[in-house]
Amino acid sequence: MLLLALPPLGFSTPPTPRRLPSGSLIAGYATSCDSDGAPHLVEQAVAGVNVVIWFATSLQKNATSGRPQVTHHLNHTCVAVVAQELRRRGLITAHMISIGGWDAPHPDTSFSGEEWFEAWDEWNRGEVAQPALGFPGYDGIDWDLEGNDTPSSPWNRFTPACIELVGTMSQAAKRAGYLVSLVPPQSYADVGVAGFDLSLRHSYPEWQPDFQYLGTPPGVKDSHFFLRRARLHRRRQVESTSCARRAAGTPRSCKPFAKACMTPPSTGRPAASLRPRSAA
Repeated sequence: MLLLALPPLGFSTPPTPRRLPSGSLIAGYATSCDSDGAPHLVEQAVAGVNVVIWFATSLQKNATSGRPQVTHHLNHTCVAVVAQELRRRGLITAHMISIGGWDAPHPDTSFSGEEWFEAWDEWNRGEVAQPALGFPGYDGIDWDLEGNDTPSSPWNRFTPACIELVGTMSQAAKRAGYLVSLVPPQSYADVGVAGFDLSLRHSYPEWQPDFQYLGTPPGVKDSHFFLRRARLHRRRQVESTSCARRAAGTPRSCKPFAKACMTPPSTGRPAASLRPRSAA
């Protein structure tokens, strides 16, 4: 009798370890993908963006089945077509998917990080992947958990369970060969600092004091130090050219491959600029 080990239905074969492009890295958020926007996405990749963070997903319990569900609004076929075009041009590019966003719910903590990764991996390899277009699904996840316009919203504060979920899901993803990126405000990411807490409603007195969603502990003298630390944390994997942060009292504005980094007002310079790149 010949026994064959087959992957579960709906899955591709287990993914090989995902890799970032070599050399300098510039990441940009892509908020949508359609026939009108896809050419612009390709243009920005040609201009230098080599890590595309597609926006966005949420991790929520399905109201009918009670099972973990990855919710999203992206056209995965369009994403696969863009990835195929970049490969055709010889532009090596990593494709990440973000979790969260402004006003988005934080992950449902009734499931563990390992359970969420299993659900995400099934979704990525079974629903997102487009084998006919040579797209194996996203190369990893970018944590983008943020606050909410409503001050009383529970999403303006992290729970220990949520922090634990982020950590254990990230570990599971890394073990499976995926990439993981994160830019955490220091207040909830570093228990070793005196100002550690889980609120997302702190402000910088010297920088738009009415904007109370920066996640850094109050009383910090050098607030830009925390901005730099946050950027450097991600640059271990990606050098971020992130979306413009939400202005006080207005919705967060985010365009595909926004070029502006949040930088100290004293410099007025982005941390990374776009430069055309040649095919590999």
